[in-house]
Amino acid sequence: MKVFLNNRFVDYEESFISTNDLTLNRGYGVFDFFRISKSIPLFIDDHLNRLLNSAKELRLNIPYTREEIKKIIIELIQINHLSEAGVRIILTGGISDNNFTISDPNFIITNSSLQLPTEEDFNKGINLITHPYLRTLPQVKSTNYLMAIYLQEIIFKQQADDVIFVNNDQVLELPRANIFIITHNDALITPHENILAGVTRKNILEIASSFMKVEERNVSIDELLNAKEVFISSTTKIILPVATINKQLLNGNFEISKTKQLYLKLLEKEVNYINNY
Repeated sequence: MKVFLNNRFVDYEESFISTNDLTLNRGYGVFDFFRISKSIPLFIDDHLNRLLNSAKELRLNIPYTREEIKKIIIELIQINHLSEAGVRIILTGGISDNNFTISDPNFIITNSSLQLPTEEDFNKGINLITHPYLRTLPQVKSTNYLMAIYLQEIIFKQQADDVIFVNNDQVLELPRANIFIITHNDALITPHENILAGVTRKNILEIASSFMKVEERNVSIDELLNAKEVFISSTTKIILPVATINKQLLNGNFEISKTKQLYLKLLEKEVNYINNY
C-alpha cells in the first residue's frame, strides 16, 4: 500500500516523520477523513473546505492547492485500487526543535479499510453516556483526541458505545459524530455552538429542510432525554439511532421512523453524488 508523504508516494512501511514533529510531541495538527465509495471521494469539496478552515485556524500552511490535493487523492485511489475505503489527510505542526514553534507541516494522505454499520446495528440503535467536556477550538478538526481516548475505559465499563460531550446543561457532540433530536412535533434539531460541524450533518440538514422543520440551536440535556427520536451522524457511522442515554430508554420508547426516512434519503444523495461525479 502506498501513502502520500509531503511530495511523493511511498510504501506504507517507509512513511516516517521526525520525532520532533509538533503533532507527535504536542498533539498540534489537523486532519480530515472521508469515504471512498465506488472509487469516488464522497463530498470531497466539503471535506477540503473543512480541512482548509482547520488549517487556517491553527495557522498551518497547506503546501498544495485544493485542485492539487484532489489530484493526489485520485492518484492514491488508482495506485491502491480503492473501491470502498476511508481516506485521511493529515497536516502536522511541523518539526520544532523547541517543541513549541510551528514550522512547515508534514502533509500526509493515507487510506484504510472501513466497517460501516449494518442494518442490524441501525435497527438495534446505540447506547450512549454523557460526560462534561468542551473541546478546545471545537470548530477545528484537530488531531488531539485526548479526552475521547481517556473515556474509552469508562464507556466500556458502562456497557455503552460512545459518549456525548455536554457543557452547562447543553448537549454538544460526540468525539467523532454530531447529534440530532427529533421532537414530538417532528422538528429536527441539532446543536450549533461549540461543535465541529460535520459534512454528514450538513447533508442531513439540507435533506431534512425539504420536508420537515429544521433548527440549529442549543439543546438541553432534558430535551435530549425527552425527544421522540435521537440519532448521531458521521462519515463512517452515516446515521445511527440512539436507543439509550445513561442507560435510560429515550422517552420510555425506541422510535426510529423519521430517522430511517432521513437515512434512506442520505443514501440516495450519496448514490446521486457518485453517479454525477
